[in-house]
Amino acid sequence: KRKKKKPEDGSICRGLYLEGARWDAQAHVLAESKPRELHTSLPYFHMLPKLKTEIIPLAGRPDLYTGDIDGKAHMYNCPVYKESTRQGVLSTTGHSTNFVMFLRLPMASYHNQKHWIKRGVAMLTQLDN
Repeated sequence: KRKKKKPEDGSICRGLYLEGARWDAQAHVLAESKPRELHTSLPYFHMLPKLKTEIIPLAGRPDLYTGDIDGKAHMYNCPVYKESTRQGVLSTTGHSTNFVMFLRLPMASYHNQKHWIKRGVAMLTQLDN
């Protein structure tokens, strides 16, 4: 029996689903969905808190809200929603009550954020069925 080791900082998360894409376990990047595959489970992942000053800015275009011109991180800023409807009441923070947070997902070198935004890729905490 293997003894499970707890992380010193952060938490291990599970139970999230990807909609509009899948996780490539070999390459450790976001990948195109397989035919007729609407939702895929994400593997366990480690959420590690960082100070805002320690986070590398995303590469992208400010006018498209995809990052900074000088950004170096090649990641997709994936929205996480409670439900697949992706709508809710607008709260005082300016976000929908269905919105949870953004998580950064690594993507292949030949993709950019715009690619995944056009596909409507998001993470869900639960499925409808």
